[in-house]
Amino acid sequence: MQTDFLSLDKETQKQIVETLIFASELPLSLENIIDIIDKKLDFTSFKTKKSNNAIEEISNFEEYLTSLIEEINSDLEITNRPYQIIQVANGYTFATKKEFGKILGSLPQFKHKKRFSKAMLETLAIIAYKQPITRPEIEEIRGTNTSEILNTLLERNLIKIVGRKETIGRPFMYGVTIEFLKTFGLNNLSELPNLEEIRTLIEAKSKQQELTLKIDFGEEQDQSFTG
Repeated sequence: MQTDFLSLDKETQKQIVETLIFASELPLSLENIIDIIDKKLDFTSFKTKKSNNAIEEISNFEEYLTSLIEEINSDLEITNRPYQIIQVANGYTFATKKEFGKILGSLPQFKHKKRFSKAMLETLAIIAYKQPITRPEIEEIRGTNTSEILNTLLERNLIKIVGRKETIGRPFMYGVTIEFLKTFGLNNLSELPNLEEIRTLIEAKSKQQELTLKIDFGEEQDQSFTG
């Protein structure tokens, strides 16, 4: 219950919220956190208390949780941690700070997971802006077959099938996923850059990855990885 949570001292409250966000595989919204606090947490093991006067001062629980998350981030900054809590996909999750991205990029699993060809980025951009959209519609825009690219994006959980279009053959319609928002650091689709910015980002990302691949595999192998 919220009253039980609020009866704890603030440090314990922050520890609980931080634990929930840290342990969750998906970004946690404020509604998710409140639901867990209301229905699933047992507070009997926490002994620390604070006065009832402090509880009465809190009128908006969502705003209070937001302030706790801001304080957690301040604590992380003060202690110079390489990660922070960010808002993404309409929720909160932990993320490594940008300046430490190259360190993560040296790990094999991150090299595989984060690498995108130019064709994949173009296809993702089309789906993000035009969803729900069918494969023939994507191919009409790109002017090339996208079956293999769509399969790869589905495997990476960056897109999903959202239905069938009521037309001849009833083709699948595609849309982006929460994983897409997480991967590109977006809270929701309204934060997508405009189309010109997308083109610039795709070109920059493509050139950056070509350089990385040349370093990792050499010039000849690199050519087979670019879209």
